Amino acid sequence: MASDAAGKVHGAIKTGRAVAAALRGATAGGPYGAAVGAALTAGKPLGKAIAAAAALLMLPLLFILMLPSLIFGGLAASATAAQPVLNDSAAISENMTNTVFGVNEVLGEGIEDVKTRIAEHFAGTDGDHYEIINPYENSVMSNISILIGQYCAAKEQDWQTISLADLKQVLRNGKSRLYSYTFTVEEWETADDDPDTPDVIEMKTEKWYIYTIVYNGEDYFADNVFSLDDEQKLLARNYAENLSLFLGDGMLQYAPGNGEFTIPALGNTTFTDGSTPLVYYSQLDPAYASQPFGTDDIGGYGCGPTSMAIVVSSLTSERIDPAQMARWAYENGYWCSRSGSYHSLIPGAAQHWGLTVEGCTAAEPQRIVDALSSGKLVVALMGPGHFTRSGHFMVLRGVQNGEILIANPANYDHCQRTWDLSIILGEASKMASAGGPFWIIGRQSSLPDAKLAASADSAKLARLKSEHLAAGRVYEFLSLRGYADPVIAGILGNMMAECGGQTLDLNWSLYDSSGNYYGLCMWSLQYGPQVRGADLDGQMNYLTGNIRQNMRQFGGDYDYFMRMQDPGVAAQYFCTYYERGAGASVRAQNAYRALTWING
Repeated sequence: MASDAAGKVHGAIKTGRAVAAALRGATAGGPYGAAVGAALTAGKPLGKAIAAAAALLMLPLLFILMLPSLIFGGLAASATAAQPVLNDSAAISENMTNTVFGVNEVLGEGIEDVKTRIAEHFAGTDGDHYEIINPYENSVMSNISILIGQYCAAKEQDWQTISLADLKQVLRNGKSRLYSYTFTVEEWETADDDPDTPDVIEMKTEKWYIYTIVYNGEDYFADNVFSLDDEQKLLARNYAENLSLFLGDGMLQYAPGNGEFTIPALGNTTFTDGSTPLVYYSQLDPAYASQPFGTDDIGGYGCGPTSMAIVVSSLTSERIDPAQMARWAYENGYWCSRSGSYHSLIPGAAQHWGLTVEGCTAAEPQRIVDALSSGKLVVALMGPGHFTRSGHFMVLRGVQNGEILIANPANYDHCQRTWDLSIILGEASKMASAGGPFWIIGRQSSLPDAKLAASADSAKLARLKSEHLAAGRVYEFLSLRGYADPVIAGILGNMMAECGGQTLDLNWSLYDSSGNYYGLCMWSLQYGPQVRGADLDGQMNYLTGNIRQNMRQFGGDYDYFMRMQDPGVAAQYFCTYYERGAGASVRAQNAYRALTWING
């Protein structure tokens, strides 16, 4: 009997895509919609309730049957009420939460597995040291709706065995295929002091292997973890779409694009009616709509990159368009095939461009209003409703007469009016990850934080400034902004070469003989005319304002630089990826002397 039922479910595949497409345009009323409410609160017997749900909501019967115990508790009555679990939002939410935690547990094991494989790989090299860059250290990355869909599609004829425990076991069986890694090899000169010659800093060359962990992604899992055929992949896709829409979780982001719908070219558009002037981009602009986002296009799937292009272009001095942001997001693992962006794109991009970012829930409306009133922007992940039929990122950009101004990258008209905050809160994603469904983003403060200033070692600062005033002020400026002593020493080692004659007596107002280079880092006035004649604080603001961007431009990684513990390595990295100068070995020796001075 069970086999016969499964066969009927399998036969329904042929209508799955059509029904899923109909569901995408069905109701805009939140997780369930009026149709679900009518069908499932009427006290109908279970079988009739399922039929009503399938007919009124256009939720495929095959979708319901293929998730019996993973999310919908076998469609039996819930533990909290004498009603089908389909109508018990608390039970469904609990099942989804348990599934998310269960999947994340195994993904965490996958991280440890790839670290072990990295260690094994390094053991077979001639390297001296290695470092692992783990982009998922603070937040694992996955699309839970797609994983559930793939798992259920893989079970097919064996649907009665579906369970969270079984899903975790399937993922564990493929643990070595969840993550892979890439690596680069770098050589750095480090101190190798001879105790018999304390006045001389001897140097040695070390070979470092820099590994980066890579999440292989759900498309890869379909082939290599769940072993789906083409028919099962289609079924899995429909499951994922229906589950995401049913829950209103915003996991699958889609807007009409790829030639379906575009708008006239907008050119340069800036909104000035909010607290912060906002550079607006549309993902449907012909300049970007057909541009790639992974193997998808920006017009259909690029709301995440477009929203972050808006934020970065509005809050920094750098103008990043949607195509550039989409390329960065893809290269850094934030693209999810045919689903848009992983939610971690928002904090990841904000941090990469040197912006502050804080997660916020729909239960904190005052935080959102206060942030917008103070000139910050808020990225929102929306579920079905006024702004999208599926999932969608957009930007909240200000408050006007008690209502919210927005920048919807898929609907320019939405930007021309204000919106009641309750609509936005009510339609925000119910299952956002990475701190969402709202992310409050702002500029880094240009002034030292009062708490940081209060915690500074005043005696140490006094000593440093009394011994070498300019170098002491550089140390103070960077220390109060969170730079570690070895990194500061690395920067000072470069300044010693540029304007100190290899000493800590920095001449911060120095021009070179041609008059084309100036200051602590001998900045090119052709490319940085704004630094001409700047005082020491002005130069340091210039440095900290563009170091991340400059390092990225020349192939460096600012976050990696900021974690360095060896001042000589930091000096060479700064020389290679910021200064673009010569004499890295001399600068490294300067840095060791600078750290000795800092430590007293």
